[in-house]
Amino acid sequence: AYDFEIDGMYYNVLSIDTLTVEVTSGENKYSGNIVVPSQINFKDRIFKVIRIGDDAFWQCQIQSISLPESIKEISSGAFWGCYLQGITFPRSLELIGEAAFSRCRQLQSITIPSNVNYIGSRCFNECSNLQIVKINDSETKCEIQMDSFDYRNSIKKLYIGRPLSSFWVDSHTELTIGPLLKEWLYKFDSGKLEIVRSLIIDPSQLKPTFETNTYLNATLYVPKGTKAAYKQAEGWNKFFTIEEDENALITESCATPIIEYQNGKLKISSATAGSSC
Repeated sequence: AYDFEIDGMYYNVLSIDTLTVEVTSGENKYSGNIVVPSQINFKDRIFKVIRIGDDAFWQCQIQSISLPESIKEISSGAFWGCYLQGITFPRSLELIGEAAFSRCRQLQSITIPSNVNYIGSRCFNECSNLQIVKINDSETKCEIQMDSFDYRNSIKKLYIGRPLSSFWVDSHTELTIGPLLKEWLYKFDSGKLEIVRSLIIDPSQLKPTFETNTYLNATLYVPKGTKAAYKQAEGWNKFFTIEEDENALITESCATPIIEYQNGKLKISSATAGSSC
């Protein structure tokens, strides 16, 4: 069921008071390359599109989809069994529901935005060509279910940039640890790891644990100028091979931004020389 249709896309009203809607399914299946608008005009009222509803694109023959920054939630089964070859999640996204991308067997890589705080059960199950997963940097924890990914994934490269409630992938050969990570979960580990790359400047902020095979055979790459510190840091010093990554340069954080409102304009600046906003 849907409330109305505009330009071939079906919508349900979430709230009359806030004039918000979700994309849903209708008589005709979606196909091709889809662009979801951020807002729609219905009977001279402007509705904001904030959610992809349950099963909205279930088994639809869509190759790509463009989601606006207004989207906050992708609900359960939203893209189940789609032919999606890729998707760029909006930075506004906060939740990805249960089985939202199950059986999307053409997906090869995904990047989870830093605002996502929940990833549902079986979310990316049976995505057999998924090879690269990046979970963007943030200091806040993301609740991710243990079975959000499964053994049928073929993930090779994994980037962890924030604390997770759980994670289970054992196929990856390359693991990158983001600069903000301060909490370690052993489920990041894999006996197949060949490369562990840390972007952390001060290795004392995180105490990782790996399987013996990883310590013996994987190469740990660290930012330039930090090798000596890693050789002394607990959890890192067990690696038999530690190398500095010439491309991972040490940079200092910018000073706290200065935000001002002057003459009808918002001004953002920083005291750090050379910084840009």
